[in-house]
Amino acid sequence: MTSIVIPDGVSEIGDIAFFHCSGLTSIVIPDGITEIRSAVFADCTGLTSIVIPDGVTEIGGRAFEHCTGLTSIVIPDGVTTIRFQAFQGCTGLTSIVIPDSVTIIGYNAFAGCTGLTSFVIPDGVTKIAAFSFKGCTGLTSIVIPDGVTAIFDGAFEGCSGLHIVVIPEGVTLIETGAFRGCTSLEILVLPESLETIDPDAFRDCKSLVSVTIPSGVKKLSGNVFEGCTALTQVTMGKNTKYSKAVFKDCPNLKDIVRVWG
Repeated sequence: MTSIVIPDGVSEIGDIAFFHCSGLTSIVIPDGITEIRSAVFADCTGLTSIVIPDGVTEIGGRAFEHCTGLTSIVIPDGVTTIRFQAFQGCTGLTSIVIPDSVTIIGYNAFAGCTGLTSFVIPDGVTKIAAFSFKGCTGLTSIVIPDGVTAIFDGAFEGCSGLHIVVIPEGVTLIETGAFRGCTSLEILVLPESLETIDPDAFRDCKSLVSVTIPSGVKKLSGNVFEGCTALTQVTMGKNTKYSKAVFKDCPNLKDIVRVWG
C-alpha cells in the first residue's frame, strides 16, 4: 500500500491506525476529521505528502513521529494544539507553516528535526515546552514571540546552527539546559524582565563572546555558562550573586563588569 484516500463521512481515525506503514507515500484525509490522533502516522518513513484538512483542531502526541520522508507540511488555521513528540525525528522536514491559532506546542514536538532551518513560534504560545526543538542542528534562526514567559528544560539544546537569539521582554524564566550546546551562538540578548536562569542554561555555547545579565536576576548558580570558551566579557548588576562554577572552563573571561545604580 503506497497511497490511501480516506472516504468522506469518516469522522475519526484511531490511535496508531497507520503506525509503521513504511511503504505509504501519500494520504488524503477528509474534511470531517477534527483530530490527528496519537501516533496515527508514526514511523511512516515513506510518507512524503499529506494535507491536513481545515477542520482539524489538534495534532496528537507522536502523530507524525519519525516520518523521515516528509519535507514540508502546512498546519491549517484552527489548529490550537500540537502535542508531545508530534513531529519528533522528522529529519527530512525543511518547511513547516504554523498558524497563529496554535497556543500549545508540546514537549519534544520538533526534537531532532535536523532539516529545519528557521521557525516562527506563533504569537499565542506563552511557554516553550521542554526539549521542543532539541537537536534541531540545522536551525539557524528562531523567532520567539512577545507573549512567551518561560523557556523550559532543554528547549533548544543542541541547536548547533543558531547564531543569534533574542529573548523578548516578558520572559522571566529560562530553565536548565535551555540553550545548552548551541555551539554557534554568538549573540545573546536577554530581557530586563528575566528573573531566573537555571543551571546549564547556556553551557557549552562555545561561540558566545559577551553577555549582559539583566538586573532582575539576583543569583546565578550551577554551571550556567560553563564551557563558553569564547566568552570574554560579562556585565551584570551590582547585587547579582554568582559562584565560580557559573563560569567554569571559560578561559578567556577576563572582565566581569558590575553595573551600579
